[in-house]
Amino acid sequence: DTVMVRSAINQIDDNYVRTPNHRKLAVAGLQAVKVLLETPEAAETFPALKDPQKRGALLTAVNQAIDRLRNRPFVDRLDGADALNRLLDRNAETVNLPPEVIDMEFAEGMLAELDRFSSMIWPYEEEEFRKRTLGSFYGIGVQIRKDKNKPIEVVTPLAGTPAFKARIRAGDWIVAVDGMDTAPMSIHQAVKRITGPRHTKVTLTIQRAGLPRPFDVVIERDEIHIQTVKGWRRLPDGDWDYFLDRGAGIGYVRLTQFTGDTPEELRKALASLRAGRAKGVILDLRFNPGGLLPAAIQVSDEFLRRGLIVRTKGRNTPALEKSATPVGEFQRGKVIVLINQFSASAAEIVAGALKDWGRAKIVGTRSYGKGSVQRLIPLRSRRARLKLTTAYYYLPSGRCLHRTNGSKVWGVDPDVYVPVTPRQMNRWAEIRQETDLLKSVDAHKLSALLDEQLRRDLQLQTALLLMRLELLSEQA
Repeated sequence: DTVMVRSAINQIDDNYVRTPNHRKLAVAGLQAVKVLLETPEAAETFPALKDPQKRGALLTAVNQAIDRLRNRPFVDRLDGADALNRLLDRNAETVNLPPEVIDMEFAEGMLAELDRFSSMIWPYEEEEFRKRTLGSFYGIGVQIRKDKNKPIEVVTPLAGTPAFKARIRAGDWIVAVDGMDTAPMSIHQAVKRITGPRHTKVTLTIQRAGLPRPFDVVIERDEIHIQTVKGWRRLPDGDWDYFLDRGAGIGYVRLTQFTGDTPEELRKALASLRAGRAKGVILDLRFNPGGLLPAAIQVSDEFLRRGLIVRTKGRNTPALEKSATPVGEFQRGKVIVLINQFSASAAEIVAGALKDWGRAKIVGTRSYGKGSVQRLIPLRSRRARLKLTTAYYYLPSGRCLHRTNGSKVWGVDPDVYVPVTPRQMNRWAEIRQETDLLKSVDAHKLSALLDEQLRRDLQLQTALLLMRLELLSEQA
């Protein structure tokens, strides 16, 4: 609602990493509303937009507001809020769209002008946000896909979840949820029907290859933790084998993102490697979009014994420094980190800290350059939240991770540059997606797939070769 947007404007003025240009922000918000009014399809949802006189009157008001803002010698946050209030008043006199539609369009346009990482988390997005950042949600624990006018297909159950315990299999078709046909559903509707409050039950009607008729499975929903730490070979019980080359003592750990559970998952993986007498670890951070800063700090601390991990600095935010402690699961032994152009944020903090202290060699391509800190600010009694960029990350060397317009230096540069083409990347990623699934696969077939995956993945091949050479030179 409007109170949320006004509060967001105030928070931007007080806390944004740089002094905001309120003229540009307000104009961008108004232009977003203008785009809505000029979109023909919008009239299907809001019939009042079919009236050319009313729509024209509101468009005129938007254009006049934009001109006023552009011609004013000075624009501050009060002017932005005033522009929104005037627009809402004129909307009520003309097409009378629901005020929250104007509020949302204005806010989204304004924040898009600010930067690509600041955004509003509206009340209806809360569950999805929780899933992405906290790594948990309430449901049955199954990864699904959905084609138009077809039932839900199970990609894989997640290890240890209610779906896994109920013996749901990869390749199953969920033809109904609580008796409702899934073919007409969108993927979003399907997810909403399957997920729900903890300890409630959902009935899935399953069609399985080889069986003549569908059958019902009743599953009790529970908290689902998204596994963010993966190894080299998936075991039948859902666990991972973290050894890439057991004979040489070389482990492989892949982090898919940084959630609150990631550090503890990593500790268990590293502890299993140490128990198996691992001498080196390849830490794969490719395609990792980042996540929570505390998780990145704790992950770095598993490998570092001392020294600064990351520093943050902003306009109105106290400088923050986080350093390593003497306690960690893999503070001795060789480490190689894999990164690519999709490694961002928390992944860059880990790679950069380990590189700056000489703790790891970096293999791959330069990272993304998302080195900005987003603070979550509650709005309107926590019904919505503003995700606002308030500071930038700096590595121990003093290098700013963030890529701004015109930057020549950003992110983390590899020690060993190994470029790959999109075609090469897509091929080994497809194989990896297959080997990640939790399903019954003949052991020989799985070994063949993993061998092909390694053969196709030139960056991982390079890291493995370097690790073997380092371990050999250490023995010599």
